[in-house]
Amino acid sequence: HERVASSLKDLKADIEQTESILKKQAISADEVKSIENELHQQEERREQCRQRLAQIQAVMNNLTAQGNDIKKRRSNIEQIGSDSPCPVCTRPLGEHYDTVIEHFETELEQLRDQYAAHKTDEQKLKQELEILQASIKELTQRHKTMLRRQEQQAAQQKQLEKSKAELKSREQILADIDRALETIGEVDYNEEKHRKIKHEFDRRSALREKAIQFQENVKRLPQIQHDLTECHTTVNELQADIDAHRRQLTELKFNPNDYRRAKKELTALQHKVDEQRTLVEKAKRNMVSLEKDLEKINGELERQKQLQADIRTLEEEIQYLTMLNDHLQTFRRELTGRIRPLIARRTSELLHLATNGRYSLLELDEDYNIFLFDQSERFPLARFSGGEQDLASLCLRIAISQVVAERAGGRQVNFIVLDEIFGSQDANRKELILNTLQKLSTQFRQIFVITHIEDIKDVMPVLISVTARDENSSVASLI
Repeated sequence: HERVASSLKDLKADIEQTESILKKQAISADEVKSIENELHQQEERREQCRQRLAQIQAVMNNLTAQGNDIKKRRSNIEQIGSDSPCPVCTRPLGEHYDTVIEHFETELEQLRDQYAAHKTDEQKLKQELEILQASIKELTQRHKTMLRRQEQQAAQQKQLEKSKAELKSREQILADIDRALETIGEVDYNEEKHRKIKHEFDRRSALREKAIQFQENVKRLPQIQHDLTECHTTVNELQADIDAHRRQLTELKFNPNDYRRAKKELTALQHKVDEQRTLVEKAKRNMVSLEKDLEKINGELERQKQLQADIRTLEEEIQYLTMLNDHLQTFRRELTGRIRPLIARRTSELLHLATNGRYSLLELDEDYNIFLFDQSERFPLARFSGGEQDLASLCLRIAISQVVAERAGGRQVNFIVLDEIFGSQDANRKELILNTLQKLSTQFRQIFVITHIEDIKDVMPVLISVTARDENSSVASLI
């Protein structure tokens, strides 16, 4: 009764202590939910920062590509100098060389400013990402700690329920003992007598265990005797085998020294055999390697034979192509000799029409250098003004187009396209070219002029404006 009461008291103390700990360290579901919501918000912010960072980096990469393209174009123009073609009209830059280079520098400076601004934004986003990452790491650790504590609390709560059930069971046992004591009444308890009786009980229990063990051994005695008989039989058989082997050994006249000597000779012979086997294997590997080398050499010989055959074929083709080139050169010179006067005559007609008869004769030498007659005197084209040179070049291009079309067997040219023919001309030269186009309209049904010069549109009968919509498309509208 005293032991049960003492254990009951200890169990109550343990239950009270566990309940106190659970009450102090209790974690509610709302706290866990709050941490989870905050963690979700931080992760969403981190993802938004990553997306913005990726966008900024893409823009920076695009700016870098634009800057590299501009630097490459500028480098190409700087290498050629003022003779470099204009990026827009492809005519030589000339006096506009410095302006174009300055324009490239301006664009590069704008790109640098944009890149620097985006670089600053990138650094800010990276710092914000680091802060968010640290916060997410801390929140994740707190969340894991809370879940772990919840699991511990659940285990403690489960253990508490078991302890309460055990407490109830022990209280029932104590109540049963109290009722039994009430039924028994007063008992004269002799502790010395109880100790002696318990000692005698333990001694007799040990004797009983030994008796049970002896009974088990007695039951196994027949099997043990049978196993012993079989062991004796096996020993006798083994002894007979030993005696037989000894007799055989005596009959063999075995000499340990001779055996060791023979074994040593056998080992030496085996070593030599192994060495010879190694040499044979090595010879086989060398033979395989030589066979592979021979196969490669034969393949190389076949390839050389094929290359020699190809060389002979190519030499024959070179001879044929050389002969063909000679014939084509002869044909070209003959054809040029026939077409050149026709082109010069057609150019003279157009020039006569364009200049109201001031210049009526233009000649081309064998290298197609242009010579213009002024009052029956022949001069190179460089002697005339820039506007007259442009006009003569325009008439020559139109004449070449007409002659080529006629020689190709096509119809008469009624439509011509002129791309950036005004270039950097002054007002007088522009007016001269416009008057020429007006006079040429009697020979062509349509003249299509491509230009970026704004003041030209006032004298054109029909205008088509082309406007860029984005990097990959544009819109054309009739004005």
